[in-house]
Amino acid sequence: MRSRQEILSRYKFVLAEEIERRVAEASRRSPHLCVHYQAHNLDTRREVHGEPNPLYNRITDADGALVPEALGLCLYGAEDEVNWSGKLCSEVADAQTCPFFGPRVMKEDIEKDITDLTSNPEKLRAVLPEAYALVWVIGAIETLPQLSWWQRLWWRWRKVQVEPLRLSAKSTAEESHE
Repeated sequence: MRSRQEILSRYKFVLAEEIERRVAEASRRSPHLCVHYQAHNLDTRREVHGEPNPLYNRITDADGALVPEALGLCLYGAEDEVNWSGKLCSEVADAQTCPFFGPRVMKEDIEKDITDLTSNPEKLRAVLPEAYALVWVIGAIETLPQLSWWQRLWWRWRKVQVEPLRLSAKSTAEESHE
């Protein structure tokens, strides 16, 4: 049988792994992780006010039922409706080459989520069942252990660093011709 200290160490390790996973996810350049991204559902109506809708979504699954599709749109600069270009941003490649990409999740958001998680046993059970089981085994459900001092120190200097901007193949080809 494991000692209480070994179980606590494993709990803290699982918690640190979850923090790393969330930081890695927040650091990715993906459309749904950008502050300017907005998903717009495509129209699935065959008729609109009794008139045929020639532009309805025709994507269906194997049973013939319509599949709800969304189109990603970059809302950067949408405040100026006259000069707004309305760029599509549905693919990862779009986000990786976008100079206006802004991360949706910041370090403070992750820190707040982890604090909420470690202060609420029911939430911990739903999100990290392994961590919940570990604290249940040692009987520390009422007072959930926090990260150790060195993990908290490590977190203080940890940053959410978004992946660097990638040049598209088109812009790279243009630079090589100049």
